[in-house]
Amino acid sequence: MKVGLKKIFIRLGKILLSIVLIILCIIGIYNFFYYQELRTIRMNLNSIKGARVIDIWGHDDVTLEEVSARIRINDSSEIVLGNLSKDVFNYPESVDIIEIGGKSFKWYCCSGNSIGWTLDIGTKGPLYDKLRISFNSPEDVIKNYDKIKAVIDSIPEWPKLAHYISKDKTREEYIGVVNKKSKDVDKLFFLIGVDDEFEFAKKLKWNIKEER
Repeated sequence: MKVGLKKIFIRLGKILLSIVLIILCIIGIYNFFYYQELRTIRMNLNSIKGARVIDIWGHDDVTLEEVSARIRINDSSEIVLGNLSKDVFNYPESVDIIEIGGKSFKWYCCSGNSIGWTLDIGTKGPLYDKLRISFNSPEDVIKNYDKIKAVIDSIPEWPKLAHYISKDKTREEYIGVVNKKSKDVDKLFFLIGVDDEFEFAKKLKWNIKEER
């Protein structure tokens, strides 16, 4: 009887071990594909001459979304690029930077109904008339680091705000340049205290009135 129970326990142990190994394999395969795009983005950024990724992250969902990366350029300067994953990648029209040269941003738009913490330097962004550069890839952004920084350095720092109205008078934006580094975290963490930011935005002078 004892020998029979021992065999049963051994068989159960083998079955449980097999189940655990199968589960671990499934998790491993899932994680491999889940982070595949992030690894590809890191590899592509590191292949750019003078660039080195020192941190990279994204928003955890069914897939890893909204990948951002902190990049060191020529071992001296840093830039943080946002929206690098295919779900939000929209170069050259929209090119989001979260930080450059130790400066981060506050952004208010559409009668205060939209706020954010990135700066769009794309062809449809508020700084295109000053930059006059179409960025078709992160490599283009990195190559033009000095030109981008020079334009941003010309904008008054917070609490002063730069004010932009599009040529067709359909879009109005305020940009605040903050003299501090951003946190390398999911954008969701930027929503802490967001109500205060909306209240601040409502008090700005808006020439183009937009409904919610």
